[in-house]
Amino acid sequence: MNSTLYSQYLILLETFYGGCILGILYHTITITVYAITKKVTLSDLCFCLVAGVFTVNLFFKTTYFDLRYYSVLSFVLGFVAYYFFISSFYKKILFFIVGSIRNFCNKIKKSMRRKRNKWSSKYNKPIGKIKTLLNNILSIPLKIKMSYNTFKIYHAKGMDNNAKRRVSFAEYKRQYRSKKEKSKKAKKKGR
Repeated sequence: MNSTLYSQYLILLETFYGGCILGILYHTITITVYAITKKVTLSDLCFCLVAGVFTVNLFFKTTYFDLRYYSVLSFVLGFVAYYFFISSFYKKILFFIVGSIRNFCNKIKKSMRRKRNKWSSKYNKPIGKIKTLLNNILSIPLKIKMSYNTFKIYHAKGMDNNAKRRVSFAEYKRQYRSKKEKSKKAKKKGR
């Protein structure tokens, strides 16, 4: 057999297998992308991009872009052969795999939801206690400011330690709020 004829047979077989692989890629990409995104146009776009890169790469490696009629025909025949003879079996396998992965992910989500619900019901009360503790800790600077202001009041009146008149915290708070309310009323009148 002549070496050129032998190489042409190899090119014919390689492009035929390339067409079959392109068919496998078609179903793999369209089914998986559709299962993830539920968008047909995105799956078709992904397939077109992959098919373009794959076809250019295949023809470059087999014929160095010396495209012959038999190589293109063999490529198309490989795709058609896959589509009519192998695709139904391959799609069943692929649907089984995608379905089992989807079921597995759903089981994980359900178990995570159950654990989260159990955790939130179990630790709900301590979380509320932690919140109140944090609120108390964060309100300390306000208490310090108020006590400093009461000290300034005592100091301004010239009272010594023995004759201090004790101003309660609640009384000071009322005075502080009334000042705020007066300033708000003044702003409203200004508008």
